[in-house]
Amino acid sequence: MAIVPIEIICVGHNDIAPIENAISLLNKQQDVFDYHLLRNDECESYLGESESRHTTAEIYRLFDDILLKIKGYHPHVIGVTKRRLDGKKLGDLFGSMQESDNNRLTGKAITSLHGIKQILHSIPFDIYLTFEFLSFAIRFVGGRGLIHDDRRTCIFDKKIYKPDIIEVMKNGKFCESCQKRVSILLDNDQMIAINRIINIISTICDSEDQEMAFENQMRIIKGNLPRIFLSISLLFLVRKKMRHSLHHLEIAFS
Repeated sequence: MAIVPIEIICVGHNDIAPIENAISLLNKQQDVFDYHLLRNDECESYLGESESRHTTAEIYRLFDDILLKIKGYHPHVIGVTKRRLDGKKLGDLFGSMQESDNNRLTGKAITSLHGIKQILHSIPFDIYLTFEFLSFAIRFVGGRGLIHDDRRTCIFDKKIYKPDIIEVMKNGKFCESCQKRVSILLDNDQMIAINRIINIISTICDSEDQEMAFENQMRIIKGNLPRIFLSISLLFLVRKKMRHSLHHLEIAFS
């Protein structure tokens, strides 16, 4: 099983808490995609060519410059910006992946948190980032061409109407066409990892109290389970041991 390394880097800010939560959730639930936070002062303090927005072109130039300076092996890098993100053809994007001159993905991507709070309402940023990081990971492995214009409540809907993201995250599924293609492009371990994360995202987004559902998930991940859960677990263990002891007593006296 080949592990896919993916680095996350802040662009123009250093608000790493939701990013770290997303990374923790992803890494604790699977071991196929290996996410890490890449800290870089130049990237975090980047002012940009405009105060109100970034373009995908300037972000990719920034990545090229920074990765050249820090050297090392960085096959997959995802940037997170809080500003509006505009591409060559469309504006106010959820995210973008860079393509080379021969239409192949380069391993660089960017996602934006601009206006996301108003769209997600009570769904935490952390879960949106988890969804975006996973979506990029699938395409890093599977290649370009997975995104489709028509609305199928599929993970790879283009989502021109941005509020569609909520139903997509709640649904937590690929359309039939994407499911077939992804199953061919990715191996079995990768598919198991993807489905595990998608199910968690879907469950949290479809909960009545999404923030509490997310907090409970994070407590489980960090091993800080609620006291009532621990008490019930302890009670179950005590009862199990008592039944085991009684069973041995019955054998001894029979």
